[in-house]
Amino acid sequence: MKKILLVFDGTHFSEGSFRMANFLNEMETSMVTGIFLQPIDYRDIVGYTGVGNASPITWNNGVQNNIPFVASATGSTTYTASVTGTNGCVATDNLVVLVNPQPQFSITASGPTALCAGQSVTLCVPYQYPWAYNWSNASITNCITVSYPDTYCVVVTDYLTGCSNIACIPVDIFMSTNAGPDATISCTQNTSGAQIGSAAVAGITYSWSPASGLSNPNSANPIAQPVTTTTYTLTATNAMGCTTTDQVVVYVNNSPPTINAGPDQTVCQGTNVTLNAISNAPTISWSNGVQNNLPFLANSVGTTTYTATATGANGCVANDQVILTVNPTPVATVTATGPLALCPGQSVTLCANTSQLVGYMWCTGETTQCITVNSPGNYCLVLQGFNGCMSSTINTIITGGNSVIANAGPDVSIGCSSTTSSAAIGSAPQPGSIYSWSPTTGLSNSNSSNPIANPTSTTTYTLTVTNSSGCTATDQVVITVNNTPPTINAGPDQTVCQGTNVTLNAISNAPTTTWSNGVQNNVSFVANNIGTTIYTATATGTNGCVTSDQVVLTVNPIPVVTVMASGPLALCPGGSVILSALSSPGCTFQWKKNGLP
Repeated sequence: MKKILLVFDGTHFSEGSFRMANFLNEMETSMVTGIFLQPIDYRDIVGYTGVGNASPITWNNGVQNNIPFVASATGSTTYTASVTGTNGCVATDNLVVLVNPQPQFSITASGPTALCAGQSVTLCVPYQYPWAYNWSNASITNCITVSYPDTYCVVVTDYLTGCSNIACIPVDIFMSTNAGPDATISCTQNTSGAQIGSAAVAGITYSWSPASGLSNPNSANPIAQPVTTTTYTLTATNAMGCTTTDQVVVYVNNSPPTINAGPDQTVCQGTNVTLNAISNAPTISWSNGVQNNLPFLANSVGTTTYTATATGANGCVANDQVILTVNPTPVATVTATGPLALCPGQSVTLCANTSQLVGYMWCTGETTQCITVNSPGNYCLVLQGFNGCMSSTINTIITGGNSVIANAGPDVSIGCSSTTSSAAIGSAPQPGSIYSWSPTTGLSNSNSSNPIANPTSTTTYTLTVTNSSGCTATDQVVITVNNTPPTINAGPDQTVCQGTNVTLNAISNAPTTTWSNGVQNNVSFVANNIGTTIYTATATGTNGCVTSDQVVLTVNPIPVVTVMASGPLALCPGGSVILSALSSPGCTFQWKKNGLP
């Protein structure tokens, strides 16, 4: 059996490749039992698989079964597969591989492929039948004319074999140059100059105008450091003499701002100071944490230099200074020769104490170091130093002696209804005050502001309060002792028969009298309970005191009598019957006829 494998160029079957297959099929019908088409280039990897009923399978020409190899040689090659069965018999089969060549060509240009703007060039490949042409710009002729920069490629396909090949050629057009973006030289930007232009291109010469301020006027990207704003023009020329130009502006803005920190100042300690620097810059800052035109408190005595810094929009900085002298203010304390709380008729001397040379200004109008006052009020003092600085106002408050208050508390009554037999008198203590009670009998502490009073009889206590200035005040409180119990007489003991109405009437000087066992005073009740019962009467006085008395009530039972007849109770004329009464021992009998004795 003979087989032919056609190997075509390219990655797709073309119309020409199928024609070639049909042509071979028609010419070799008697020899070819099958045609296997596989679309690969002659340089691509081809794999063949021999099929047999035993293994292993071997190939000639160094080919391994089912292992790809590169079909690099054009033309027809026969490959033989052999297999040895388990019985030692050998079978072979042949495969013919036909490798077609690619079209061979190159692109030629009608002139230089480095063009000036507006120029063109014609690109051609040889015309040959049956080749087809497919350019990257969609042209299908063997020649094209181009005027734009690009890499132009053409794919040439042989219609008979289906094989194709590709070739490319770059076309460059010198269309423009780049002077770079505009740049600014300021106190913060490009302080050592600004680089302009762009990276150099081989074969291009560069020329800048004007040349002043440039590190190299023939460099593609020199350093520009003009003294004023300058427009630079770049001219670029290629090997063909083509030229192009571009411009860039280098702005120079490095003038410092103006600033005036203002005049030096001398102030007193504690004064609000405002430093206001004048500048044409948008930003002004001060040293020592000061803010421009905002007051601050000058507390540091001595001389301080403040620096104002102006920063312009271009980043340039200018400074100016002002000297601030802070003089100290006088400091003093006021002492009193006596108490600050005056009792009527008292006085006190106030003196200023300071080590500085000052003048004295009391709010009373006096200018001496010490003054004597005899009435309550606020006595203020201001000191003036010889540097002209004034002290803050020193206030001394003198109060009147009537500020002491004695509060002995409300009167209290101690009776039998009180929770305790004693009472708290007085009030909360006043700081700095001394307390004294009279009389002291019955008190828990006669020097406390609020002692416990427990007198045996009604007593009037007098409280004397002395404050720190020696002023005194008094107050009194009455403790009424009322613990006498009321009188009560429950009445005599009683003996009654069962069922008798009984009245218990206790006599008392108290407004309320109560009985035990549910009995009400002077209200009768039926004595049904045989035996002896003790009834307790309780009298409660208006002071809560209670007194009790008792009465014994004896209730005797009623006798039970049984009458017996000696004969019938219906008598005949002249008849009689004996009636006999039977009762409990100790009873006496009284007979009655028809209710009469």
